[in-house]
Amino acid sequence: MLEAIRSGASIEVSYQSFSHPEPTWRWLSPHALGFDGGRWHARAWCHTHRDFRDFVLARFLDVRGVGAAGADPASDKGWHDEVTLTIAPHPSLKDGKRRAIELDYGMVDGVVEVRTRVCLSSYLERHLGLDLDPSQVLPERQQIVLVNRAQVEAARRAAGACEPAAEQG
Repeated sequence: MLEAIRSGASIEVSYQSFSHPEPTWRWLSPHALGFDGGRWHARAWCHTHRDFRDFVLARFLDVRGVGAAGADPASDKGWHDEVTLTIAPHPSLKDGKRRAIELDYGMVDGVVEVRTRVCLSSYLERHLGLDLDPSQVLPERQQIVLVNRAQVEAARRAAGACEPAAEQG
């Protein structure tokens, strides 16, 4: 993977997707690695789907070929564009509980802004538990909420396919 990234090559890999019961062979042109807080991912042009996607490194089962790159990494809007997640304490938290959460996250005026690559934003949301509906979760369980969800989702749409490969199919 690292050699393909360094040299700008594509590689043919056997990949176990979450959405398919059997591994599939596909050509990828990787250009970056990213960590979501739990797993390492390769950011790559998928020759099968003809778009940039994230692939979990642990799901690569085999490599059998090397070829020319399939796309210019500079055209990966999801990787190069950034978005800011605005995070605040759960609105139901009051007084000391609210202040404790503000201190935990270094909030100023009740919010903290976290900037990330657009294609990594969904991982950050999940890692922080921001992907849950705050009205369906006790505030003591989900102590922070994403204030600017519409803006973050608009940035994902503008960048194109930015969901994990397992969810894209």
